[in-house]
Amino acid sequence: MAQKYPTAYIIEPAERKLYENRSPKMIQTEFLNNCGGLSADRSANRDSFIQTNPKIRFLVVGMGLMGAGKSNGFEEARTYCQLLNSTASRKEWETIEAGNISHDTNITTNQNYKRKVRNLFLKNSYNGYEPWTQEGWNRTPSRIREQFAKDMYDIYYNTRHGARIDNKPGQMRQQAEQQRKSLTRQVNLQLETPGEGRLQRKRRILQEFEQKQQQLPQKSADKFSQPLINDIKNIQTQGGSAVTYRNLREAILQGKNIEYETIGSSFTTLKTIFEVIVESTNNCRDNYTYIVLGVLNLCSIQESFNHQLCRFFNDSKWFTDILTLGNSWEGSTAQSSITWGAQTTQQKTLINITPGPRLSLDSTTSELNNKLYGNINTLIETCNKPTVRNQRVYRGECAGFGIDFLLVTYNTPSTVKTNKLIATLPLSIRSQYLLKSTQTNEPVRNRKFSHNLVIDILNRLQKGAYARNPTYNININCNTDTEFRDVHTIITAFLDRTKSKGKTIYERERKQGSHASWESSLNKGGKRQYKNKTKRKRKRKGKKRTTRRRRKRR
Repeated sequence: MAQKYPTAYIIEPAERKLYENRSPKMIQTEFLNNCGGLSADRSANRDSFIQTNPKIRFLVVGMGLMGAGKSNGFEEARTYCQLLNSTASRKEWETIEAGNISHDTNITTNQNYKRKVRNLFLKNSYNGYEPWTQEGWNRTPSRIREQFAKDMYDIYYNTRHGARIDNKPGQMRQQAEQQRKSLTRQVNLQLETPGEGRLQRKRRILQEFEQKQQQLPQKSADKFSQPLINDIKNIQTQGGSAVTYRNLREAILQGKNIEYETIGSSFTTLKTIFEVIVESTNNCRDNYTYIVLGVLNLCSIQESFNHQLCRFFNDSKWFTDILTLGNSWEGSTAQSSITWGAQTTQQKTLINITPGPRLSLDSTTSELNNKLYGNINTLIETCNKPTVRNQRVYRGECAGFGIDFLLVTYNTPSTVKTNKLIATLPLSIRSQYLLKSTQTNEPVRNRKFSHNLVIDILNRLQKGAYARNPTYNININCNTDTEFRDVHTIITAFLDRTKSKGKTIYERERKQGSHASWESSLNKGGKRQYKNKTKRKRKRKGKKRTTRRRRKRR
């Protein structure tokens, strides 16, 4: 079977698993049936496989721009997890709030990161301005705002990924930095070879990288110079993203339900996670069967910019207030610890657990915006296809192991009382076997209307005013100017120019929540099953009436 979306789906069996007396074709077929289809195994009563199988677990992937409110989407996803398998949804979760597999939490609670942020706030290079407060930001010239935003992002990036390469002069620096980050993921996320420690594993992966470089022709576009190779090998194995990846790997091996946040501008990390799941479950046969739900929280690039700033101002105030309380704000030497000056155990504890503020304005660009929404657009157009019988009904068509359902959400303005969920789009072939839709007893699908609505929003977020780089010369008012309005405006415009039955259905579902059709399906079990249940009930009632009459005659 041809690979339909190479960057988002795993279509090959796990490489390190040994198979005896089996052809490559048999192995591939079994993998696609188990990981990609769930249709070949009849031993587990496939009619109710998902709802009754104790091995089911969930991976929920939150996607969207920084400040888009990705955390809110996890609540919506939990509802679907409960409908798919309520028992599995009650198993232990590795949540974003817990912080173990959250890049942001692991970075902002890092003591070295907090020390650098504190020292940045106190440096004199901003001409006495305080751009970490709303009032200070609005007084600061735009040139200094941009420099401050870059400095904040550099601290975050270097703490998360290690010393970056691409800020040095020379060719292929950006490619080299991407390679270094990829090797970091491999070392910290992928499964170890049995009997291999972390240091041995690091050494092996770096040796494999060097060997591949040596085998490339001298004029190859992928060949790095020796100085660049040396820089690439300086990967991050302590703190930052390394901790997140190791915790994520352990959560998979322990069979936990998992929440994971990513932007979505690239599926490289997601694909690595999928590979770990496939390999650790022996091609979805052993241990646990993971169902993948993606949650895309939509917002415009300017809304992302505004929300990041307001969140940053709030977090900065809390951060500086705590340091001031512990006598660790001014007048102390910068050290590796951030408890300088604190007198009591309580003060030290409070300082240590308080996260530092983060600001990623420097990476909030139209380029990132277009990569994210263009990536998701391609994913939907490739995987969410009309059925053969009815061109107005869509279902999942992508092979292999990847995102099964995509939940598209947005944060509504405070004055609007409507459901945050825009659409639920099945993407994988496997989604056809996960849940039956209402009354028809057929796979969960979506209407053409929902597909077109989501594509329209994605296209408009990539064009015109919604896709322009945010400007630094606009003052921020966190009380009034930060509501999410842009996506709601796009949806309203689409509904105004649409006249179809799909519009009526969509507006009804906006009030109820689109998961209502799923829930109804589970309660009724499909039209045919519902009829059978009714017949059985009537039959039982008839038997009871006959028994009562006989007793009366006696």
